[in-house]
Amino acid sequence: MLAGLAFVIVVVVGVYLIGRQAPRVETPQAGIKQEIPQPEYTPGIAAALEKSTGFQHLVSYTGEAFEPNNLAIKKGETVRFVNNSLDLLWVASTGDGGHVYPGQSPDCGQSDFDSCVLVRSGTFWEFTFDISGTWTYKNNANVSRAGAITVSVP
Repeated sequence: MLAGLAFVIVVVVGVYLIGRQAPRVETPQAGIKQEIPQPEYTPGIAAALEKSTGFQHLVSYTGEAFEPNNLAIKKGETVRFVNNSLDLLWVASTGDGGHVYPGQSPDCGQSDFDSCVLVRSGTFWEFTFDISGTWTYKNNANVSRAGAITVSVP
């Protein structure tokens, strides 16, 4: 009987010690927002801010959707796309329901309306719309996330 009690104690202590040393992985609970880490002030962010001439509209990428999903603006206005998620973002014209935004990005894509790079968490990309029409776009890093911008003549 004493040996059985000693065995139970050893097992309980062993399970306790193993449980204490196991890494804990916490998953976010539904409805609880994760905090987006503050991006470092890198030369890339400094260059983007220096290049910016200001913006009239803001589109936030939350990881779940673009907010607002549909936006109406005037020709010549600038939209800032901000990645407010822990996911990657690559804004690109899709041409769904019409045409791809005209022009060809010299760096990467079939359209001038293409960030051509991943927009990391907490950072942004801006685009000035100089052509009227309805321009659909998506997140190339997660193509199920999309939106549309309708540009009208002022």
